[in-house]
Amino acid sequence: MTPAAVSLPGDWPALPDVTLALNRMGTFDWDLASGLMHLDAAALAVFDLTPEEYDGDPGTLFDRVQLTESVPLDGLVTRALKSGGTSYGAYFRVRRRDDTPRWAHIQGHIRRDPDGRPRRILGVFRDATAELAHSVERRETPAGGRHQSAVVERTTAALAHARTVQDVIDVLSDS
Repeated sequence: MTPAAVSLPGDWPALPDVTLALNRMGTFDWDLASGLMHLDAAALAVFDLTPEEYDGDPGTLFDRVQLTESVPLDGLVTRALKSGGTSYGAYFRVRRRDDTPRWAHIQGHIRRDPDGRPRRILGVFRDATAELAHSVERRETPAGGRHQSAVVERTTAALAHARTVQDVIDVLSDS
């Protein structure tokens, strides 16, 4: 088929931001020197936040991340930055404003200066709830001691960061 014989839509090919948004993926740009993290509208939607609710502080996002998830996630990013790595990725749970838990995924690419110091992280957040629906069922079925060790490790790390009685209750009642 020749190009002249093909009738393509006026918006073909789709722009990356349209493609990302349709797949519930949003982008972020984290300037490590200032500490500010920009999230586009689709990334804010993963956290169920409006632009008015988000102040550019990555710590604000942790208010939506379950405590048992935020500690290991913070450790993952810290290790990637300190190790000289260029990327990291992880699945974690987000609690929406109506308290509904959702799965999310982060993929970050670390940009470093010529001396190897991390300067920015560019990446994507995406809603991974549908993708992991079957995986969660398998994960909740113990597959030997490794599963139990992971649960104990995450719970211990989360309890170490609990500051209130409600934090402890949330950690212990978290599936």
